[in-house]
Amino acid sequence: MSDVLLFLNALRDAVRPRRLLIAALLIALPPLLGIIWSTAAPREDALPSDIYDSVAFGLVFLFTLPILAVVYGTGVVSQEIEGRTILYLLTRPFPRWRILLAKFLVCVLVVFVIPAISILLLAFTQFNPARLGEVGIYQDLMVLAVGAFTYSALFLLIGTAIPKPLTYGLLFVFGWETWVPRLPGQFVRASVMTYLRVLSSRNVVDDTPQPQGNLLLSLSAPPQVEIPMSQAWLILLTVAFVSLIGALVIFSVKEYAPREDSE
Repeated sequence: MSDVLLFLNALRDAVRPRRLLIAALLIALPPLLGIIWSTAAPREDALPSDIYDSVAFGLVFLFTLPILAVVYGTGVVSQEIEGRTILYLLTRPFPRWRILLAKFLVCVLVVFVIPAISILLLAFTQFNPARLGEVGIYQDLMVLAVGAFTYSALFLLIGTAIPKPLTYGLLFVFGWETWVPRLPGQFVRASVMTYLRVLSSRNVVDDTPQPQGNLLLSLSAPPQVEIPMSQAWLILLTVAFVSLIGALVIFSVKEYAPREDSE
C-alpha cells in the first residue's frame, strides 16, 4: 500500500493544471497539423499514409516524446531541489530508491500517454477507424512505450547525477539525437532514436530516396545501416535498465540540498 501511495502522490504532482494545459497543446498539435496538411495540399501530395508517417515520426517521435522525457525525467529530482522540498522528500519513512522508482513510473506513464493520445488522434484524422490495425498504429504505440521507458530512464540518470540537468538534456535531444544520426559512417548507432526507428514497422532500411521537399519525412528517414531488430531491443533495454539502476543507486547515496537561488 505504501508504494501505491508514493505512486499516487507523484501522479498528483504530475497532473497539475499548468502541466495539463501544456499536455493538451502537445496532444492537439499533430492531429491539427495533419488536418491542415490534408486539406491544404493537392490530393496527389496528401496521401493519408504519407501525412501520418511524416507527422508521426517528424513531430511525435522526434520532438514530443524526447522533449517530454527530458522535462519530466530530469525534473524528478531537480524540481524537488529547486522547490526546496528535497529535504522533506528524503525524510519520508521509505527507502530512497522506492521514492525515486515511484516518481519514475509516473514519469514513464506521462511521457507515454501524451504522445500515444496524440498519435491516435492523428491516425483517426487520416484513416478509417477500422483500418488502424492495417496502418501499424499498434506497432507505433509499442515503440512509444519503449521510447518513453528508455528516454525517461536516461534523463532520470542525468537528473540524479549532475546539477542543472535540463540544460544537458536539451542539448542531448536537440544536438546529439538530432544531428549525430545524420553524420556519415556508424555514428547513427550512437542514437537512441535510431533503435526506436528500427523497431517501427515503417522503418525498413532500403534504397528508396526520400522526398527532398518534405522536411518532416526527411528527418524521420530510416537509418542507412543494417541493424537487426533483436539488436535494437537489446540496446534499448540495456540503456534503460542500466540508466534506471544507476539513477536509483546515485539517489540512494548522494546528498542533496535545496538550491539557495531558486527564488
